[in-house]
Amino acid sequence: MTEYKVTDLPQPKEEQVKVKSDNRSLRSNIDGNNNSSSSRRRKSTGKSDTDGNNHSSSSHRRKSTGKSDTDGNNHSSSSRRKSTGISATKSSLTTTNGHNSNISNNNKSDTDRSLRPNITDGNNNSSPHRRSSANSSVTKSSSTATTTTNGGNNRNSHSKKKSTKKLAAKAVAMTSTDTGFKNGGGIERPKDDDDVLMNNDEDEDEDEDEDEEVGHHMETVNLAGNNKDGVVMEKTKRNKKMWWLIIMLVVLVIVALAVILPCYFLIIAPSSSSRGSDIGKNYPKISSESPDTVIGDMPMDICSELFPGERDCTSVGSDDVRQGGRLCNLVAKSMINTTMSVDIALINSGVCRKSLLRPELKIGDVQYAVAANELVVVEMSGDDLVNILTEAVSSSFNGGPSSSPESYPYAAGLRYNVEANLMPSERISNIETNVGLRYDDRWEPIATRRFYKVVTTAQLAEGLMGYYSFGNVINDWKTPLNIETTDTFYNYVKNNEEDWWSLPDNEYSTQYFIAEDEEPTLAMVPKRICHALIPGKPESSFCKAGDVIHGGEVCSLVAWGLYDQSFGVDVVLLKGDTCTGDIDDGKFGQSDIDSALLFDQSLVTIDLTGGVVKSMIEEGISAVLENGTNGAYPYFAGLRFDVNTNSVPGERANNVEIRTSSGSWIPITDTDSYRMITTSDIATGEDPSYSTISQAGDMPTMQNTLKDEFTTYAIEWGELHALSEDKMSTQSYV
Repeated sequence: MTEYKVTDLPQPKEEQVKVKSDNRSLRSNIDGNNNSSSSRRRKSTGKSDTDGNNHSSSSHRRKSTGKSDTDGNNHSSSSRRKSTGISATKSSLTTTNGHNSNISNNNKSDTDRSLRPNITDGNNNSSPHRRSSANSSVTKSSSTATTTTNGGNNRNSHSKKKSTKKLAAKAVAMTSTDTGFKNGGGIERPKDDDDVLMNNDEDEDEDEDEDEEVGHHMETVNLAGNNKDGVVMEKTKRNKKMWWLIIMLVVLVIVALAVILPCYFLIIAPSSSSRGSDIGKNYPKISSESPDTVIGDMPMDICSELFPGERDCTSVGSDDVRQGGRLCNLVAKSMINTTMSVDIALINSGVCRKSLLRPELKIGDVQYAVAANELVVVEMSGDDLVNILTEAVSSSFNGGPSSSPESYPYAAGLRYNVEANLMPSERISNIETNVGLRYDDRWEPIATRRFYKVVTTAQLAEGLMGYYSFGNVINDWKTPLNIETTDTFYNYVKNNEEDWWSLPDNEYSTQYFIAEDEEPTLAMVPKRICHALIPGKPESSFCKAGDVIHGGEVCSLVAWGLYDQSFGVDVVLLKGDTCTGDIDDGKFGQSDIDSALLFDQSLVTIDLTGGVVKSMIEEGISAVLENGTNGAYPYFAGLRFDVNTNSVPGERANNVEIRTSSGSWIPITDTDSYRMITTSDIATGEDPSYSTISQAGDMPTMQNTLKDEFTTYAIEWGELHALSEDKMSTQSYV
């Protein structure tokens, strides 16, 4: 008999079909082997043939029993078809050489079933015919097959497959080999995404209701197939995770608030609101004493002033620097010694209403002279404190909307300079602190980024009296002390009976003061500086000949001031009449400059040889001696000489020396070039006394005038003194 190879047989084609059934098993029994396949709800049993072999195949709901053929083999095939508007299937089966093939095919068509055996050469082959449905197109599919050889008992069943793509078609092929026996056929299962053939053994104990779940699985497959590789499902999962994360965060925030808020309102808030309620409870109060009780001796009057110079705390014409009333300074100092350790005490001058008069201090005197204001400790930065002082001074001198002299600040542990005649933002300067007055004389500039504890009155702490920046401090940083200014002063006097009235000058809060109608002080003059046109003849009755033996001190000082302020200059020349008056001792201001230098002049620089410089000295001396022009007498800085009026013209100046950059004096050299600064009237030849200067070349004009340069010099040095003898240009005059 002709043998056919598997490859010679026609292979089933794979086509996609939507099915609503599960795979059924095919049972094949060869050479005394018993193979069985069970369906969901009913079992089918086959009767043994002549070889004693039993073969059975059953569908879901009906039993079909096949009779043995001429070879004694029993073949039975049952198929179940349902018509649901879906295409029927066509299957083919080929068997040779006594091979037994049993095919069960589940098709979706009508409810009728058919069993059509085709027997050739003693073989019983059962194959279902293609059937079609009136409502759908015809497609091809193949059913499940089980192949057994040589007495082997094999079972192969296919389970339902859920897929995210379209359901693949089922292919059937069966292949069997043995000695002198070959049976070919092919079965191919639906492929998953990885094209792997899935074969699972049938479970005989599978749930009876599985058939009803097929529809559900089919819907799932169709839905997944529309999901383009599961992208939508994946996004849905991610969105769910994000929503869960957001929900968890919201829950955490709610839980945190639920824990924190009760703690705040039950613990923190009550404690902060009651802070300071017990402070000062046991502090001695002045109200416990009788007004007639004497609490201390007073060897001197304790003066009170709203601001420095407002009353008679500093005598008019006194050399003492006006620092304000002692009483407010003492009250501020007493506030540092309270129940809390603080750094600075600050009050306004309105707290002190009257002066205290000796010889003794009574309780009634304190209550009458000092206003009883509640005290508060405020924690604030140095920057805020600077702003408060600026606001307070401005409010004291018509600089603020609530201008009042009672706003003037008094402090302890804090000191400053006040110039009320300047712009409001520039009136207070040189602010220094000595925290808590813990150090005798260690003052340092205020640290704007540091926080200080400042004790002040409740009125100021609210931002009143022009102390606006106090109002910007939050209430949590303000601690009431439950004591008053009179209480602190009362305790300070009681605790310092011997010297409570004493106050060092360096502890006064106002270290320097200029009133509104006063000009700024540029420098201080310890001793009068005398003016003279020529040596030995002072122009003022306040000076003697001995004061000006080397010539006028004023012009010598002004010339030296120009020399000191100018770099790269060798010599400065002024005439005697450039200066017009003495410089009085005491404060030196702009008005004093105008008195000493009546006319302001431009300055020029000139490069001259040493010989020309010497000729100019002779010209100035000759103008005095021969023409009587005393105002032409020369005053130099950086140059010195001796004058002999008895010598012939041109030889009256002797021992001409020039100062080097190292400070030494050397003879001038006629051929060397020297740079000179002088006034424009000399440089341009307006004064005939100095005609030699016409030999000079370029004469560039300086930017600053004579008064500008001397003002800068006065501010820089702070004190003005007459020059030492070795710096005077006229070393001797005979």
